[in-house]
This record gives sequence, structure tokens and C-alpha cells, in this order.
Amino acid sequence: MALTSFQVVRRRTPHITERDRQRFLTYINKRGNCWIWSGSTAADYGVFYLELKRHRAHRAAYKLFKGSIPKGLCVCHTCDTPLCCNPEHLFLGTHAENMRDRNTKGRASGGSLPGENNPRSKLREQDVLDIRERAAQGINQYSLAEEYGVSQAHISGIITRRFWKHI
Repeated sequence: MALTSFQVVRRRTPHITERDRQRFLTYINKRGNCWIWSGSTAADYGVFYLELKRHRAHRAAYKLFKGSIPKGLCVCHTCDTPLCCNPEHLFLGTHAENMRDRNTKGRASGGSLPGENNPRSKLREQDVLDIRERAAQGINQYSLAEEYGVSQAHISGIITRRFWKHI
């Protein structure tokens, strides 16, 4: 049975155009050397629709200005600014390389910035030393937790050196 012209489905093959590049650039604010994304965001990264798909803006920037992204590779930032889309600040790497870069630069959430250097820390190093000393004197962990504004489990982790092991 032959297909009529109405039955033939034409697939639209998306491709990148100069219009896509110009549309992308309308969302860019240049600050120093970075191109900061000012459009929609999700999970601290820009969002841009390209080739009929939703992309993180820095990945779209790489595709628009540098070329295709091989399957399985990440688009990484040399400037460590998630909203930066400057193609000169973007490079390809594996997930492991991206995580190694993140850890080397001390940007791992809650892991690579120990102690007081971690922006989420509620305690100072002196607090930790005091907690350990007072626990050794027999002060109840629940009392210490209430006093320092952390959980009893956190106090236990400090005492056993699961947390704050660097001091």
C-alpha cells in the first residue's frame, strides 16, 4: 500500500542558526570577562531552548559558539560561575574530571570546605574543641546539642571525630 502525501510525516531536523545565537545573546549581561545569564534558571543554572530541547544555558552556549558536545561529556566552567556562558570559559570534561575540578577548587557542597570555612557551618573550631572537652567531662550530648543549636547526632559525630576530623 503506497502512502499518500498526507500520510508522509516529515521530521523536522533541528539545526543551529544565527537567529538562535542572536536570541541567546539577548539574555547575556557581560560582567568583567563573564557572560552572565539573565534568562530563566533552574537549580542555579540558566535554561535555554535550542534544537527543540531544553538545555542548561552554558551547554547551549557551548553548542552555539564552539560546536557539538559528545555524548557523556560535561561542559565545565574555568571561572566557576554557574550562570556564566562565555564560550571562552567553557571546556569539555567527563563527570569525574568535573568533580575533581570542583573538589580541587574547594567548591564541593559541604565536603571540601572543612570547618569554619564551610558557609553552612553553625560552629567554630573553638566550639568543637569545647564540645569535645565538655563531653569528656560527662556533659550530656543532648544538653550540648541544645546549647550549640545542632542535633545530638551532630554532637556525637564531633565527639567520635566523624565530623570536624581536621581538628
